[in-house]
Amino acid sequence: MPSFWDNVPQGKWNIVMDKPTTHPTEAYVSKVSEFNDKLFTEPDVVVTSIELYFRPWLYTDVKTTDVLGGMKLSYDNGYEICHGIKPKSNSTKNEQLIKAYKIRLTRGELIHTIDVAFGWCINRLTFYTSKGRQLGPFGGKGGDVHKYKSPANGQFGHFHCFSGREIMTYEMLALTHLQIGWAHFETSDANEDQMAGSENNITTDQARSNV
Repeated sequence: MPSFWDNVPQGKWNIVMDKPTTHPTEAYVSKVSEFNDKLFTEPDVVVTSIELYFRPWLYTDVKTTDVLGGMKLSYDNGYEICHGIKPKSNSTKNEQLIKAYKIRLTRGELIHTIDVAFGWCINRLTFYTSKGRQLGPFGGKGGDVHKYKSPANGQFGHFHCFSGREIMTYEMLALTHLQIGWAHFETSDANEDQMAGSENNITTDQARSNV
């Protein structure tokens, strides 16, 4: 947990889920399973790294776009959550085509905005952090871009988890109906002055961590 949260006034953590992405594939493919990480993670833990695994959309000799096939989220309490496919040492020919990307967040760095490009599946993801970094885009071409933002301003609203579906297409898993969960710290109006002081502490802590 970032040290600046020690200075946050009394309030209530909550996880707010965005609307899921929609895809025409649902009428043509079989759903393998659904996942909802909100049920397995506490709101006050922080994502420290994200691994994304993209696979080709069509397995032919013609070069096509990549779609999201799997992911792995790691939290600051040591908890890890995996969905879909992931690279293996003894992989099949199709699995050897998987492209892996890893995002590492620094101490106190939080994701406040995510761009998701999707059509038949999830094509591309881009992350924006509290330290002004753009991470990505990761993935392939195609899809329409949709921007998802934390429902709270400042450091107290940030990316926390995903929910979605695993489907089977062209003999490999893909992730669809991706839903972004945001951790949101709710405070009363009476605590606004304390909150402003805490935000000043955030800036100080971040400056120290960058030294």
